[in-house]
Amino acid sequence: MPRFSVDQFCAGFAAGDAISNEALIIQDFLRKQGYQSDIYSENFAEKDASRVRHYSNYRPAADSILIYHYSFFTRMLDRLPRLTGQKLMIFHNITPGKYVRPYNRRLADALDQARETLRELKPHFSRVITVSNYNAGELRKLGYDNIAVKPVFFPRPEKHREHAALPYLQPGNTNIVFVGRIFPNKMHQDLIKSFYFLKKIQPDAKLICVGSFHPGVRAYTAEIRNLITELNLNRDVVFTGMVSDQEVMACYESAQLFFSMSDHEGFCVPLAECMHMEIPVVARAAAAVPETLGSGGILISGRDYPAIAETLSFVLESEEIQENVRQGQKEQIKKLDPAIGLAVIKRELRAMGLQLSDQN
Repeated sequence: MPRFSVDQFCAGFAAGDAISNEALIIQDFLRKQGYQSDIYSENFAEKDASRVRHYSNYRPAADSILIYHYSFFTRMLDRLPRLTGQKLMIFHNITPGKYVRPYNRRLADALDQARETLRELKPHFSRVITVSNYNAGELRKLGYDNIAVKPVFFPRPEKHREHAALPYLQPGNTNIVFVGRIFPNKMHQDLIKSFYFLKKIQPDAKLICVGSFHPGVRAYTAEIRNLITELNLNRDVVFTGMVSDQEVMACYESAQLFFSMSDHEGFCVPLAECMHMEIPVVARAAAAVPETLGSGGILISGRDYPAIAETLSFVLESEEIQENVRQGQKEQIKKLDPAIGLAVIKRELRAMGLQLSDQN
């Protein structure tokens, strides 16, 4: 007798995206366990059509399980209460609408609606998992309890691979790297203003911002570009746009420092990737960042840009600081071991009646 399906839903799917990568890892685990498992999404590119199906094609049986990756409002939420089968939510957090409202009111309303809809959907989820204690706290404010916490699954970057030569990675530069989509909560303005003062201390510094441009916040992108021009940094700040995994890896391997001023993160996978790669990290102590980074980097606060630039310079120039950071990273990365997250997934699915072997 065939085993019933355990499927997943993501608001959007794109190879390389943190939530999409997690869904693929979970799918691989479920299929190895002998279960039919597909990924459904509302938004995805044609190039990913072999990996994901449109959510309108989802037809659950009464004994099916749906793992819902919650990160944005989608039309799937309207169907959710009527769907048969059990539902498990993995909550990745939602960018608060306040960050987006100055640039796109409609998108901001959708983000706020996604957060408010969480409260209404509480009765429809049999189990709930979050990817940080910070996210769990957000859910408790909305009335959720019995929340399991696990780290995000992320592919461990492979070091020292051959990379294509990239024009913006030049020998002799001090490369400051940030990885994340171009979106208002990432606070690229604060990155650039801090970098402006760092250039006065480290003239050979270059800021490389790796990440896709979001079409819904073009005004934010324009604001950033205007700031770069105003500060005369056009030759010193690079926005790569969406790039391949190989190009991201090239940026990581060229980086002397990873620098984040993001104001809202539910986990922040690039921090974990940097710790795995032993790249020194300086990051704003906001939302889930202190929890994810732990002892694996330097936490900062405020908007004293000259002082932040001095901190960046200290880290770049001090081998002792860098070695202390690397030691902290070795300890912190153990807490983000995929086996820990997989054990949580297994426990919650078993509580829903799924039969799973102890083999991964």
